[in-house]
Amino acid sequence: MNRPAAGLTQNDPRAAEFRADGVAEAAKLLSGFAPGCRVIGLTMGQFSLLDLIKATLNKTGPAHVALSTWTMGIRDAENANFLVDRGLLLSLTLLVDRSFPTRQPEYCARIVEMFGADSIRMTQTHAKFALIENDEYGVAIRSSMNLNRNPRFEQFDLDDDRSIVAFFRAHMVDIFERVAPGMAVSEHDS
Repeated sequence: MNRPAAGLTQNDPRAAEFRADGVAEAAKLLSGFAPGCRVIGLTMGQFSLLDLIKATLNKTGPAHVALSTWTMGIRDAENANFLVDRGLLLSLTLLVDRSFPTRQPEYCARIVEMFGADSIRMTQTHAKFALIENDEYGVAIRSSMNLNRNPRFEQFDLDDDRSIVAFFRAHMVDIFERVAPGMAVSEHDS
């Protein structure tokens, strides 16, 4: 059953507008996006976390992106690299689960080649969030969605709120300071 995505856009925390648009693209749910906004959404797989990141970048303009995800498909990595080539992604910092290289070693080698070992860390994670930052915006997206599309019920919360970004950024900084760069698997990881 193909259900429409539903979303809540909130520019003023005291007033909320609930929408149940029959949309199939993340960009349509972000139509009310503006500095200080909040968008809360539900989907049935009409778009992925990567689609939502791209739609957000189309609103914010070029930005630095920090991403935490359990895994990353090669097509998703190539799409993210395309955003770097287009100048929408100024940088990409990636946090993935440490099981990723044992599951997809060929993907990992290509991802390290595209983004560089210094921009990647592994830890035990299943958290999916993206931080999108430039001079005007500090957007935090938290989601059940993976980078690729999934025809299941998914949720996301998107806030242009630097305090939320700082909360998640501190977690990433901590891991980046303690964990070796890249996706090399040690003997105790296998």
